[in-house]
Amino acid sequence: MKHNKPFALLLALALLVSFTPMPFRAEALSGLFSAAAEAIPPELPLLEPPAGGYVMPDLYNTGYRCAEEDLVDFHVKYPSFKPGGAVTITEALATEYNYEFSHFRLNGSIKVTATSPVYIHDFYIDAGTSFYGLTNDGCPLVTMTDGEAVGSRSAFFNAGNLLLERIYCHDVMADHMKAYNNLTVRSCYIRDGGTRNPGSHADGIQLSGSCDNVRIVGNRFDLPGMGYEHVANAAIFIKPEKHATIVSNLQIDGNWLNGGGHTVYLTSGYLGSENMHHIYFTNNQTGCGRSFGPLTWGSTTPFSSDDLSGYDGNIHSVSLLSAGSVVFYDGGLDGARMASIDDVTGDSVGVLISMANYTNVEQDYEVVLRLFDAEGHVVSTNRSQESIRRNLSSSQYITTANSYTEEKANLNGEVFTVTMLYEYPDLPSDVPHTVLWEGLPADLAGHRIEVAVYDGTEQSGTLIRSQAFGSVVTENQEPTPDPADVRHEAEMQALQAALANMATGGTLAGRYAALEAVLESYEAVSDKTRPDAVAVYAQLQQQQTNYQNRIDAYHRQYEQLLSAAVVTIRCSAAEAVFADIEELLD
Repeated sequence: MKHNKPFALLLALALLVSFTPMPFRAEALSGLFSAAAEAIPPELPLLEPPAGGYVMPDLYNTGYRCAEEDLVDFHVKYPSFKPGGAVTITEALATEYNYEFSHFRLNGSIKVTATSPVYIHDFYIDAGTSFYGLTNDGCPLVTMTDGEAVGSRSAFFNAGNLLLERIYCHDVMADHMKAYNNLTVRSCYIRDGGTRNPGSHADGIQLSGSCDNVRIVGNRFDLPGMGYEHVANAAIFIKPEKHATIVSNLQIDGNWLNGGGHTVYLTSGYLGSENMHHIYFTNNQTGCGRSFGPLTWGSTTPFSSDDLSGYDGNIHSVSLLSAGSVVFYDGGLDGARMASIDDVTGDSVGVLISMANYTNVEQDYEVVLRLFDAEGHVVSTNRSQESIRRNLSSSQYITTANSYTEEKANLNGEVFTVTMLYEYPDLPSDVPHTVLWEGLPADLAGHRIEVAVYDGTEQSGTLIRSQAFGSVVTENQEPTPDPADVRHEAEMQALQAALANMATGGTLAGRYAALEAVLESYEAVSDKTRPDAVAVYAQLQQQQTNYQNRIDAYHRQYEQLLSAAVVTIRCSAAEAVFADIEELLD
C-alpha cells in the first residue's frame, strides 16, 4: 500500500520562513522547531507471564533445540559472508537469506546493520576474546531465540532493539549484556560471568545509560563468586552514569536471582530518582549465594512509591526448592527425547526433572507421576522422594583454609592478586531428579501423564511444579515457532516502538519526524494483511488525516498573524505575534 505523507507540512515550513524578511523574525521562527525538553515517555503495558507462571530456566529449556550434530559452520551454511570470525549481517545479506539465520555454529561475533528485522535461532556462538558477541548497529529489531552464547571480553550482548528468549549465556569474561532501549530478556539462563578475567566488573545485566522499554522477565541469573574462576558483582546492575538523562519503563519481574556481591543494584545513580519513571520490580526471588545482601539502593535516595511500582519494601528470598524442566525419554533416560506421549514405543519412559536449591538449608521433596486414561481414570502412579543439599554463600567456601592468593594477568595484561580455591563447591544449581517408570500399558492412545513436584511431601508440603504430558505438544513444551510468525512479531514490535515514540509529544516538527519513522517501520512489515497490521494502518490513516488538518489550520492562523505583523511597527509587538505562533505549534 502507498501512503500520502504530509508533505504539506514541509511546504508550510517553507512558507513560514519565506515570509520573514526581518532577521528577528527568522530567529523567532527557529524556536518553533528546536528540540523540546526531554519528555517523560508514556507508560507502556507490562509484559504478562504465561498461563501458570514462568518456569525456571535451566539446561533443558534454554539453548539450541536441535541436535548438536545439526549445527553447521556458519560460513559453510551462509557462504556469501566474508570468511573470518567477525560477521556483519547487512541488509543485502539479510535479504539474500530471507532475514533468518539458524542451526549454525560460529566462533566469533555478529554485528547486525540490516535495516529490516532479523531472526536468529538455534545457534551456538563462542565469541572468544571478541569485545562483544552480538551488536545491533541500526537494525529495528534483532530476535534471538533458543541459542547458546559463550565468551566475549566486555559483554556478549551489546544491543538495544533486541529480543532474547530461551538463551543459555555463560562463561563470559565480563558482563553478559548491556541494556539499551527496547530490550526484552525473557526465559533465559544467565550464569558464570567474569570468567578468569581478574578486575572485571561482572554483571548479568548492566544498565548505565538512558533507557526506555527494558523488560527482564522470567529469567534465571546464577552468578556466585568463585574467586579467580568467576568474578561476580551483581545479577542485575542498575546505575545510570553521568551521560544518562532518563530511565523509564523498566520491568524486572518473575526472575530467579542468585549470586554477586549484592545480587541486585537498583539505584538512580547520577540521575536522581526524579528521572526514573515507570520502574517495576515485582515477583522476584533471591538465593543465598551472595557475598553481602540481596538488594542495595546504593548511596542514592531510595525510590518513592510513585517511582518504583509494585515493590512492597521487601526483597523475597527463596524459601522453597525450585524446579524447572520436566523431560520425557522413550524407553529410559538413554532414549530419545519425546515430544508427546505418542512417541512411546515400549512399556517404559524415563523422566528427568531439573531441580535447584537456592536456600541455605537442605530440602526434602517428593515427585508424583500419574498416568490417566482417556476417561480421566488413574491407571498407574509412581512416587519418589529425595533431598537436595543446601546452597552456600561465598563466605562459606572462600575461607582462609580453602584459599590462597596468586598473581594473574587479565585480558589487558594488567596483573592482579587474585583468590584461588583449593576446592570448588558443588553448588545445587542444576540437580537432575530421574525416574525410570516401567510397566506402562502397551496402548497409550488418549492417555496423559501428570507430574507434580512438592517441597516436602504431597500430604504436607507445597506444590512447586506441575506438568501435563499428552498428545498435544503445547502440553509438553513450547512448540518451535514459525519463522514467518517470529518475523512478523519482530516487525510489529519495531512498529509499536515507533508509535510509542510518536506519542511522546514535542514540537510539530518532532511529531512529523516521528510519523515519518512510523511510516518507514510500517513499510518494513512483510505481511500487511494480518489483522494487527491492518489495524495499525487504519490508525496511521487517521493520524495522517489529523496532522494534515492541523497543518492546514496552522497555515491559516499563520497568514492571519502575519497580516497583523505587517501593520505592526514596533519590533516588540511583532515578536509577540511570533510568540503566538510558537504557542500555537506547541
